[in-house]
Amino acid sequence: MKRTLLKILASACLVYIMVCSYIYIGQEKLLFANEPVAMGYSYTFKSDVADVWYDRPDGARLHGVRFNKGGAKGLMIYFHGNAGNNGHSEHFVEAYTQHGYEVLAYDYRGFGKSSGEMSEAAFYADALAVYDAEQKNFDPQHIMLVAWSFGSTQAAYVAANRDVARVVFFAPMASILDVGQRYYPFLPEFISNYPFRTDLLFDKIKAPVFIYHGSEDTIVPIESSLLLLNYFKASDSYMRVEGATHIDIPWRDEVWAELEAIL
Repeated sequence: MKRTLLKILASACLVYIMVCSYIYIGQEKLLFANEPVAMGYSYTFKSDVADVWYDRPDGARLHGVRFNKGGAKGLMIYFHGNAGNNGHSEHFVEAYTQHGYEVLAYDYRGFGKSSGEMSEAAFYADALAVYDAEQKNFDPQHIMLVAWSFGSTQAAYVAANRDVARVVFFAPMASILDVGQRYYPFLPEFISNYPFRTDLLFDKIKAPVFIYHGSEDTIVPIESSLLLLNYFKASDSYMRVEGATHIDIPWRDEVWAELEAIL
């Protein structure tokens, strides 16, 4: 009997180690649905856009698209989620261009036409580099950061290290670790190469922060962004949007009723 129990325990440990190893090795495929495309690929946009390139010291090259160049209200930098590429950005950003903003959307390493080896440190350094390149033409008080889901950590990192006018987050997470524990509580935190601790950045953000999160979000549970309230300033705002999901939150009427005043 004792020998049988030891065999069962050993088998269970082996399965656990195998599962953890599989997730560790394949975590980038689990985290990112990045849709790379060939350099010569042409996205189809309704409006005129300009391609922008950011060359990085390690040889990586980031691709951006500029909408509504010369927008009178300033610049909005858009940080998209963990899926897709710049080709999906127009539907999101058109509301901001209609409000008079120039919009710069860029792809992270491995997304769309952007190249380079992925790492959390590289994502952060790239985000700062994009901001620094754009800030040469704009006063920081005329730069707004808007981020959706996974992009929120990059935007938070920029706002924690640079001056901006405001930051808008749609369905942000406290961290990848927090979201991971909600879905896979049996996994040890140390196996993640991408902890993305948004929560550790929030108390360094001087600009006003606006968060919108849907009560029915099944991708980034609203409980994750609620943890960020622990780091809020008096100028920050949080809206729980009843019935909204991860996909429709940026277009909800109640969200735009408030954003109209902000923009």
